[in-house]
Amino acid sequence: MFFDMAIQHVTRAARVFRQPGKHIHMVGLGGTGKATVAKLAAFIEDCVFLRPFVSRTYNLMEFRDDVKKASFRAGVKGDTVVLFLACHLVKVS
Repeated sequence: MFFDMAIQHVTRAARVFRQPGKHIHMVGLGGTGKATVAKLAAFIEDCVFLRPFVSRTYNLMEFRDDVKKASFRAGVKGDTVVLFLACHLVKVS
């Protein structure tokens, strides 16, 4: 069961993914469904959904490799790609 607000977010994201030169910035607390909305909208628009695994040891080189992979799929293979980057803030005390 989807809530009306979730359906609205999915349709907005799908509409953005249909546009040329598309990009979307989704802001919200962790666990609110941003990844689910983006993944469902990508599926609806027949996009490849790429979500890099970010860990404590994730560094700039790995980020560049992930961007390269997404760019290769979009530019060379001609796929429509959604690169989903999430910020996982860790509280250190």
